[in-house]
Amino acid sequence: SADLAALTFDHLRDIARKIRDGSTDDYGQYWSYDKSNKKLDKPKPENDCRNALLSDLQDRLGRLGIDAQRESSRADNKRTDILISYGGANGFNVPVEAKKDDNPDLWRAIHEQLIPKYVRDPGADGHGIYLVFWFGVAKMKPAPDGGRKPRNAKELEERLRQTLAPEERHRIQICVIDCALPF
Repeated sequence: SADLAALTFDHLRDIARKIRDGSTDDYGQYWSYDKSNKKLDKPKPENDCRNALLSDLQDRLGRLGIDAQRESSRADNKRTDILISYGGANGFNVPVEAKKDDNPDLWRAIHEQLIPKYVRDPGADGHGIYLVFWFGVAKMKPAPDGGRKPRNAKELEERLRQTLAPEERHRIQICVIDCALPF
């Protein structure tokens, strides 16, 4: 599962670079259009963002024989946003918990969802990925450490990483995808 997590994380990083800096302006697929002026208006709902990303991830990982599915069942009747798996029921898996930057659970989900509910699966062996879609929205809840709100995706990623205990940093990867509109 460590190798599967590392491979998935590398693909997520590559997709994130394409979304932010690619020539096709893929960040636009994470926004809704204002029909009156045909401009990108507001971020799409969290599940729509997850599905857009999952489509790209399925295409890449599927070529390697790796499955990526949404809303996968976990222990205690819980569901992870994305489950990456290889080798079938007795193989390896990596749960991915996804949030938007304005989700009220943004700062708590690693320790209240991902770690206690999803990475405990024997096939995950404690490995998981926390994925956040950054839109630069002013509605973001303040960080529990009392610091100022992050100003960009990179800063948010670093602040989230700082919430991990040293032993968690070896098993939990954090990827913040910058979907903000350009200035």
